[in-house]
Amino acid sequence: MSTTVTDGVTTLTPILVTGWSSTRLARNVLHDIVGTEWPEVTLRPAAPRSGTLQLLCATLADGVAMEAFHAQAKVLTLADPESAPLGMNYVASGRIDLDIDEDTRDKWIVSVEFKEVA
Repeated sequence: MSTTVTDGVTTLTPILVTGWSSTRLARNVLHDIVGTEWPEVTLRPAAPRSGTLQLLCATLADGVAMEAFHAQAKVLTLADPESAPLGMNYVASGRIDLDIDEDTRDKWIVSVEFKEVA
């Protein structure tokens, strides 16, 4: 099986996920209390993941299609049975870049800043 990106109607299959970087912001609230060294804490769950996803595409046409796919106003789903914890529903939240792969000079990398959504 391989990695897929889908909007529920169309599915694109990159060659490989070549980069994955994610961050989750803790949203606990700390309240400093006068007269004590210990803060009061309001516990909250962490925010969903956000970060950058890099997808290797076989041809320029595939790279342009992947770039355009991420430019749509749609929620996308990333799935990979071999790396299930990376699977998510997400939206593009910043830059969407298309670059030639420096190693092969004939494959293309689409980099997408994302935010995980429900």
